[in-house]
Amino acid sequence: MRWRSRWSRRTGAAFSRGREGCIGIQRTVAEADADIIEVDLRATLDQQVVVFHDRRMDHRSTCSGSVESRRYEELAACHLRNAGAPLPRFSEILAIARGRAIVDAEFKTEAAIAPAIRMVIATGAVNAVYFQLGSNRERYRQVRAYSPDINVQFKATSDDDLDWALSRGDAHLRIIEMDRDFLDADRIARVHAAGKLVSANTWRYQYTEERFSASCARAFHAGVDIAVTNNAASCSRQRYEPPYSALHEWAYRVAGRPHVRALARQVGSGVRDMGRQLRERLPSP
Repeated sequence: MRWRSRWSRRTGAAFSRGREGCIGIQRTVAEADADIIEVDLRATLDQQVVVFHDRRMDHRSTCSGSVESRRYEELAACHLRNAGAPLPRFSEILAIARGRAIVDAEFKTEAAIAPAIRMVIATGAVNAVYFQLGSNRERYRQVRAYSPDINVQFKATSDDDLDWALSRGDAHLRIIEMDRDFLDADRIARVHAAGKLVSANTWRYQYTEERFSASCARAFHAGVDIAVTNNAASCSRQRYEPPYSALHEWAYRVAGRPHVRALARQVGSGVRDMGRQLRERLPSP
């Protein structure tokens, strides 16, 4: 296994909802210096795995309804609105990433578990993919029922979760995800002592979700190994930045206060509503 050497500390993972199509994802891997590409998986009615984030296709594609309600051949006519491309297949993402990046895949529904695992095994990509399980212990057992060798990430939201994950003695439970509010030096040290990596969603560190600049430096200085970001290029530049200044620390603490974050979410929600209303008034392409 090459996970420790291949995944050096301070690794940037580019976040993708599949909105940009295969060409866009390929560009992210090639240009943004991302070591990992994160994708969301859904399975069609005939067990084909595609990359798509939303529960329904109406808003992001030219089709309506859910991916799960259609056969794959029906999806051939569905195109992503902002890319003009078909919904990417998981097999295409594996081919794009082969030898260039590791794939971090999230099951959006249980229906995607079995076909996605079969795809990874059939394409020989077991050592280049890991699956997110959230904090779902039953999902962990489901994946292990299919294969003991599939690499997984478990999310610890409490010390009980962390104790449970580390007590598995599972060499292929490679990564422990932690939220910003749960991360601390002692917990990170425990994970590293067990020979595992720590992951954090740095796009959640800002109310702008890293639209302008990444928050990876803070995570890296805390000891996080994998920063999942909306801004891979900015994150890459932050790998070896010096620690934040006192002014940065003050600004970060203020921005992280619950009432400030709540206000920012309220403003963001209003902006999104305005954008949705505007799109509804515009003629369809």
